[in-house]
Amino acid sequence: MFRVSSPDDDCNPLIGINNAKNITITGGGVVNGQIGLWWPCPQSRFISEYSNCSNHYRPRILKIQNTSGIIIYNIKFKNSPMQAIALASVTDVHIHNVFILQHSPVEDNYDKDGIDLNGQNIVIENSHIRVGDDAVLITDRGGLSTNITVRNLKIRLSRGISISSYTHYGVTNVTFENIHLHGDPINGVDKK
Repeated sequence: MFRVSSPDDDCNPLIGINNAKNITITGGGVVNGQIGLWWPCPQSRFISEYSNCSNHYRPRILKIQNTSGIIIYNIKFKNSPMQAIALASVTDVHIHNVFILQHSPVEDNYDKDGIDLNGQNIVIENSHIRVGDDAVLITDRGGLSTNITVRNLKIRLSRGISISSYTHYGVTNVTFENIHLHGDPINGVDKK
Protein backbone atom coordinates (compact mmCIF):
# COMPACT_ATOMS: atom_id res chain seq x y z
CA MET A 1 0.00 0.00 0.00
CA PHE A 2 1.31 3.44 -0.89
CA ARG A 3 -0.16 6.76 0.09
CA VAL A 4 0.72 10.44 0.27
CA SER A 5 -0.53 12.38 3.29
CA SER A 6 -1.35 15.97 4.13
CA PRO A 7 -1.73 17.93 7.38
CA ASP A 8 -5.36 16.80 7.43
CA ASP A 9 -4.30 13.15 7.98
CA ASP A 10 -3.21 13.53 11.64
CA CYS A 11 0.33 12.18 11.81
CA ASN A 12 0.39 9.77 8.93
CA PRO A 13 3.76 10.02 7.22
CA LEU A 14 3.94 12.26 4.17
CA ILE A 15 4.75 9.05 2.25
CA GLY A 16 3.73 5.74 3.80
CA ILE A 17 4.27 2.16 2.64
CA ASN A 18 2.92 -0.87 4.50
CA ASN A 19 2.82 -4.61 3.73
CA ALA A 20 4.65 -4.40 0.41
CA LYS A 21 7.46 -6.17 -1.42
CA ASN A 22 10.25 -4.95 -3.69
CA ILE A 23 9.99 -1.17 -3.28
CA THR A 24 12.48 1.24 -4.91
CA ILE A 25 12.54 4.96 -4.12
CA THR A 26 14.92 6.97 -6.30
CA GLY A 27 14.97 9.80 -8.78
CA GLY A 28 17.64 12.33 -7.93
CA GLY A 29 15.09 14.81 -6.59
CA VAL A 30 14.29 16.43 -3.25
CA VAL A 31 11.50 15.43 -0.87
CA ASN A 32 10.86 18.52 1.26
CA GLY A 33 8.86 18.00 4.45
CA GLN A 34 8.38 21.77 4.83
CA ILE A 35 9.06 21.78 8.55
CA GLY A 36 8.02 25.42 8.85
CA LEU A 37 4.38 24.51 8.21
CA TRP A 38 4.47 21.91 10.98
CA TRP A 39 6.62 23.72 13.54
CA PRO A 40 3.76 25.03 15.74
CA CYS A 41 2.39 21.48 16.04
CA PRO A 42 3.42 19.03 18.76
CA GLN A 43 5.63 16.03 18.10
CA SER A 44 3.13 13.67 19.71
CA ARG A 45 -0.63 13.40 19.93
CA PHE A 46 -0.18 13.16 23.68
CA ILE A 47 0.81 16.82 23.82
CA SER A 48 -2.23 19.07 23.67
CA GLU A 49 -2.99 22.77 23.64
CA TYR A 50 -1.12 23.85 20.52
CA SER A 51 -2.70 26.57 18.48
CA ASN A 52 -3.10 26.38 14.71
CA CYS A 53 -2.66 22.59 14.61
CA SER A 54 -6.24 21.29 14.66
CA ASN A 55 -5.09 18.43 16.90
CA HIS A 56 -2.55 17.23 14.34
CA TYR A 57 1.06 16.48 15.12
CA ARG A 58 4.25 16.31 13.11
CA PRO A 59 4.63 13.55 10.51
CA ARG A 60 7.70 11.73 9.26
CA ILE A 61 8.58 12.21 5.60
CA LEU A 62 8.80 8.48 4.81
CA LYS A 63 7.60 5.52 6.87
CA ILE A 64 7.91 1.97 5.61
CA GLN A 65 6.67 -0.94 7.70
CA ASN A 66 6.09 -4.69 7.34
CA THR A 67 7.86 -4.60 3.98
CA SER A 68 10.71 -6.52 2.34
CA GLY A 69 13.04 -5.76 -0.55
CA ILE A 70 13.51 -1.99 -0.11
CA ILE A 71 15.97 0.14 -2.07
CA ILE A 72 16.28 3.88 -1.41
CA TYR A 73 18.98 5.74 -3.33
CA ASN A 74 19.99 8.93 -5.11
CA ILE A 75 17.45 11.13 -3.33
CA LYS A 76 17.51 14.01 -0.86
CA PHE A 77 15.21 14.32 2.17
CA LYS A 78 14.99 17.83 3.54
CA ASN A 79 13.27 19.61 6.44
CA SER A 80 11.32 16.70 7.91
CA PRO A 81 8.93 17.63 10.73
CA MET A 82 9.99 14.44 12.58
CA GLN A 83 12.24 11.55 11.50
CA ALA A 84 13.08 11.74 7.81
CA ILE A 85 12.99 7.96 7.26
CA ALA A 86 11.32 5.50 9.65
CA LEU A 87 11.63 1.77 8.97
CA ALA A 88 9.65 -0.68 11.14
CA SER A 89 9.63 -4.48 10.84
CA VAL A 90 11.42 -4.45 7.48
CA THR A 91 13.78 -6.92 5.80
CA ASP A 92 16.34 -6.75 3.00
CA VAL A 93 16.90 -3.00 2.87
CA HIS A 94 19.61 -1.08 0.98
CA ILE A 95 19.84 2.69 1.49
CA HIS A 96 22.66 4.42 -0.38
CA ASN A 97 23.63 7.76 -1.89
CA VAL A 98 21.00 9.53 0.21
CA PHE A 99 21.31 13.03 1.62
CA ILE A 100 19.24 13.94 4.71
CA LEU A 101 19.20 17.56 5.86
CA GLN A 102 17.11 18.91 8.73
CA HIS A 103 16.83 22.60 9.51
CA SER A 104 15.00 23.68 12.63
CA PRO A 105 13.53 27.15 13.01
CA VAL A 106 14.51 26.99 16.69
CA GLU A 107 16.77 24.82 18.79
CA ASP A 108 14.73 22.09 20.42
CA ASN A 109 14.64 18.51 21.57
CA TYR A 110 12.15 17.34 18.95
CA ASP A 111 12.71 14.01 17.27
CA LYS A 112 14.48 14.97 14.04
CA ASP A 113 16.37 11.75 13.47
CA GLY A 114 17.68 11.00 10.03
CA ILE A 115 16.89 7.28 9.88
CA ASP A 116 15.08 5.27 12.57
CA LEU A 117 15.09 1.57 11.85
CA ASN A 118 13.95 -1.80 13.07
CA GLY A 119 14.42 -4.91 10.97
CA GLN A 120 16.77 -7.44 9.47
CA ASN A 121 19.38 -7.46 6.70
CA ILE A 122 19.77 -3.70 6.40
CA VAL A 123 22.63 -1.80 4.74
CA ILE A 124 22.96 2.00 4.95
CA GLU A 125 25.96 3.37 3.06
CA ASN A 126 27.59 6.14 1.06
CA SER A 127 25.28 8.84 2.39
CA HIS A 128 25.34 12.27 4.10
CA ILE A 129 23.22 13.04 7.16
CA ARG A 130 22.91 16.40 8.95
CA VAL A 131 20.00 16.44 11.37
CA GLY A 132 20.82 17.79 14.86
CA ASP A 133 19.52 14.57 16.44
CA ASP A 134 20.40 10.90 15.89
CA ALA A 135 21.70 10.42 12.36
CA VAL A 136 20.79 6.72 12.59
CA LEU A 137 18.78 5.15 15.43
CA ILE A 138 18.55 1.36 15.65
CA THR A 139 15.69 0.03 17.74
CA ASP A 140 13.85 -3.25 18.21
CA ARG A 141 10.34 -1.82 18.41
CA GLY A 142 8.40 -4.36 16.42
CA GLY A 143 10.89 -7.24 16.72
CA LEU A 144 14.53 -8.26 16.60
CA SER A 145 16.93 -5.96 14.72
CA THR A 146 19.82 -7.95 13.28
CA ASN A 147 22.35 -8.05 10.43
CA ILE A 148 22.66 -4.28 10.11
CA THR A 149 25.61 -2.58 8.41
CA VAL A 150 26.16 1.18 8.49
CA ARG A 151 29.19 2.32 6.49
CA ASN A 152 30.75 5.18 4.59
CA LEU A 153 28.56 7.88 6.14
CA LYS A 154 29.35 11.55 6.58
CA ILE A 155 27.49 12.80 9.62
CA ARG A 156 27.48 16.49 10.49
CA LEU A 157 25.94 18.43 13.37
CA SER A 158 24.16 15.33 14.64
CA ARG A 159 24.32 13.20 17.75
CA GLY A 160 25.82 10.32 15.80
CA ILE A 161 24.54 6.75 15.67
CA SER A 162 22.44 5.33 18.51
CA ILE A 163 21.08 2.01 19.64
CA SER A 164 17.80 2.69 21.40
CA SER A 165 17.01 1.82 24.98
CA TYR A 166 13.96 -0.02 23.58
CA THR A 167 15.63 -3.40 23.25
CA HIS A 168 13.05 -5.92 24.43
CA TYR A 169 13.47 -8.17 21.38
CA GLY A 170 17.16 -7.47 20.87
CA VAL A 171 19.65 -5.75 18.59
CA THR A 172 22.38 -8.08 17.29
CA ASN A 173 25.06 -8.32 14.62
CA VAL A 174 25.44 -4.59 13.92
CA THR A 175 28.52 -3.27 12.10
CA PHE A 176 29.67 0.35 11.81
CA GLU A 177 32.47 1.10 9.31
CA ASN A 178 34.11 4.28 8.07
CA ILE A 179 31.79 6.79 9.73
CA HIS A 180 32.96 10.43 9.58
CA LEU A 181 31.56 12.62 12.36
CA HIS A 182 31.88 16.41 12.16
CA GLY A 183 30.55 19.28 14.26
CA ASP A 184 28.73 19.54 17.56
CA PRO A 185 26.87 17.81 19.18
CA ILE A 186 28.46 14.44 18.49
CA ASN A 187 28.15 11.31 20.60
CA GLY A 188 29.73 8.88 18.13
CA VAL A 189 28.07 5.49 18.63
CA ASP A 190 25.79 5.61 21.65
CA LYS A 191 23.67 3.05 23.53
CA LYS A 192 20.78 5.06 24.97
